[in-house]
Amino acid sequence: MNKQRRNSLEGIHDKLQPLFDELEEIINEEESYKDNLPENMENRISQAEDAIETMNNALSNLMDAIDALESL
Repeated sequence: MNKQRRNSLEGIHDKLQPLFDELEEIINEEESYKDNLPENMENRISQAEDAIETMNNALSNLMDAIDALESL
């Protein structure tokens, strides 16, 4: 791989890490929101749990991408 492509990949890596951190923060906020909902709001709790699961999957995929770029 030439230096120009390697630098481009490093730039992508450097953009992904802050996105990972931001998504992690949003997940924490959603978990806090869910934890503070009254038990009688089962529908909202379920929606929050679904959102958290989806975001955790995205977070895992972002981590895989970051790891893959680091290994190059």
